[in-house]
Amino acid sequence: TLDNYVRFLSDPFYYGILIETFMLGIIVVSICLVIGFPVAYFLARTRSRWRGTLIFIVVSPLLISVVIRNLGWLPVLGSSGVVNWLLLSLGILSQPVQLINNYIGVVIGLTHALSPFMILSLMTVIQRIEPEIEEASINLGASPWQTFWRIVVPLSRPGVLAGYLLVFTVVLSAFTTPGMMGGNRVLVMSTYIGQQIRTTLNYPFAAMAAMILMLVTTLTTLIAMRLSGEKNT
Repeated sequence: TLDNYVRFLSDPFYYGILIETFMLGIIVVSICLVIGFPVAYFLARTRSRWRGTLIFIVVSPLLISVVIRNLGWLPVLGSSGVVNWLLLSLGILSQPVQLINNYIGVVIGLTHALSPFMILSLMTVIQRIEPEIEEASINLGASPWQTFWRIVVPLSRPGVLAGYLLVFTVVLSAFTTPGMMGGNRVLVMSTYIGQQIRTTLNYPFAAMAAMILMLVTTLTTLIAMRLSGEKNT
């Protein structure tokens, strides 16, 4: 009933969950973009005979079950895992740092899982940019860094938008990775909906929360596409 919507929209607690979900999406998308752009540019421009192998390595996380992929992070990020052992051995840390069963673990798991989407979206667009355009920019006196920011980045905007929307919407609806990597301690919309269904058995409220998440995600996507269209014109 509408009472569920009134309850959700009038309680700051639920606003906090929704904001936390969006912040998670923004953080993961930003990290995927920073990591993915140089990788996508290299794969789009390289002529190495290992290019096919490198692309396979990039998409390999998509070929693994989400449960198995998350379980694989446990011996790496755990208190006695490889990362903490390396940091302690180098003297960078004096005691293990918590990298799993928290927000950091969720970010790492989602970034690892969704980076291929960002890389493939960017690589497809960068391949369409003629290398002669970059060469002309350098011949006219621009540095490689200026060429990257003034030529490559603007022309890659469609790939950035496609990767952004794809990764962002998947993060908002992700359930298994926040549940496993967060140790049921990270409360986002998907995990909250799961709690309402499995723990409190409040199916109507869970359905209402899912509907709000879908509507907000759709609205965000439409706004992003509208803004991109205005910039392109």
